[in-house]
Amino acid sequence: MTYNIWNKWDTLETVMLGSFYPAEFFRDIRSDRIRSALTRIADEEAEDNAQFERVLQSHGVEVIRPHMDPTENIMQYIDDQGRIGEQSNRDQRTSLYGIPRAPIAPRDCQFVLGNHLFVTQQYDHAGILHTLNDYCDNIVHLKDIPIDAPNYTVVGHRLLIDTDISQHHHMIPKDPEHLRQQTWEVEQAMGHNIQQITDLYPDVQIEEIAVGAHNDGCFHTVADGAIISVEDMDIYEQTFPGWEVCYMPDEDWSGVRKFVEHSVKLKKSWWLPGEEDNDEFTHFVETWLQDWVGYADETVSAVNVLMINPQTCCTVNATSDMKLFMKKHGIDCVDIPNRHRFILDSGLSCKTLDLKRKS
Repeated sequence: MTYNIWNKWDTLETVMLGSFYPAEFFRDIRSDRIRSALTRIADEEAEDNAQFERVLQSHGVEVIRPHMDPTENIMQYIDDQGRIGEQSNRDQRTSLYGIPRAPIAPRDCQFVLGNHLFVTQQYDHAGILHTLNDYCDNIVHLKDIPIDAPNYTVVGHRLLIDTDISQHHHMIPKDPEHLRQQTWEVEQAMGHNIQQITDLYPDVQIEEIAVGAHNDGCFHTVADGAIISVEDMDIYEQTFPGWEVCYMPDEDWSGVRKFVEHSVKLKKSWWLPGEEDNDEFTHFVETWLQDWVGYADETVSAVNVLMINPQTCCTVNATSDMKLFMKKHGIDCVDIPNRHRFILDSGLSCKTLDLKRKS
């Protein structure tokens, strides 16, 4: 088996699709209100991912899933009194906040360029890298810095890297001296990483861009000469001169009163529909699941897509303007369910990792 990626729209042959914890992972939680919310996420996420997998396979794509331990249980991380428990294999996964995230977003810590997998960070679920190593061990470990794999975008023999570390606000020191030191360390490590890449691919042109968020959450190259993008992005005249851009409006939350009330109350913006008044569940998420959640009001799910081939794009909430734009470029949109993207912080691009495309 081999890796082979040179852009985002060539015919996809092999992809990793992420997985969430099964419902059994949560079975020993005593609180009905917490357990029922989490098992609902587990069951519905399994259904959505199964539908996604069927669509991919129907287009001839080989789908591999990350290895997960079927005996793993949430009580390995917390006890029945809500305290962090002693977990025997905790050193296999590093969690910044409480319970480690499931292997739901394989794109977060690795990307493929050419015939190599590049690993950008080590904090992800161990099952992802274990499975990828079994698929093909042509793997390069870059220096671990606060620039995630989705900040690397491969477009032919160009590699665009968003080097803006301000998106990792929780990791940025407030003290100016410490900030200068961290910035210097990141620059040194990034120089090392770029050298590793150029040693392997001397013909690849590396360009630094300033996006301020994951690239695949802000723009997506869907064809040679075509981009879908969030609003207020002004980098394309320099990075993609002459390319046509379809700008996506922000998600419309005006009609979702419960979400607005929930986000104001919490000063957070993750959301699980139907659980807005479940204070017990909210406290649990805020205490132990901070590795899982994102910022729903910053998400434009229509941009976070996966191209199956030059004629087919997997989408969530594609707008009519986007569908017309895609049709103009000979692309049909296939709608994929992703009900829990607003709590699990994972769009369709996040939930997948292209491993091999015909190119």
